[in-house]
Amino acid sequence: MQALAGFFGVPVSYFFDDEVTDRVDEQLKSLQDEQTRLNELAAGSDAQLMAMRAGELSPDRRRLVMELLDVVYRQEQAERGEG
Repeated sequence: MQALAGFFGVPVSYFFDDEVTDRVDEQLKSLQDEQTRLNELAAGSDAQLMAMRAGELSPDRRRLVMELLDVVYRQEQAERGEG
């Protein structure tokens, strides 16, 4: 049991004590939620950076970026089967 607990990174009591199981599960859920939040922030940061850079372009170059982005967007939608 010790090796199994070590492999999963939980105390041995996780397998026998419902309170420990619940507490560890809550901690794992919190970590998972935080990871999801951080991933969403990182994705949002990329979008913000793209927007800031596009704002520094001339109108003609912004139009070109939008056309390229539209092509990539349509391709991704088609790959997902949404388009």
